[in-house]
Amino acid sequence: MNFEQFFTISLFGLLLTIILIMINHLLFHKKEGVFRKYTKK
Repeated sequence: MNFEQFFTISLFGLLLTIILIMINHLLFHKKEGVFRKYTKK
């Protein structure tokens, strides 16, 4: 494996990690909002 391949793979992995974190963050906030609505009722 040369440097170019390693750089591409590491960059893709970093991008994938950021996307997963963003998705988890959005889902957590949505769930929190739902829980807040139910507790208000």
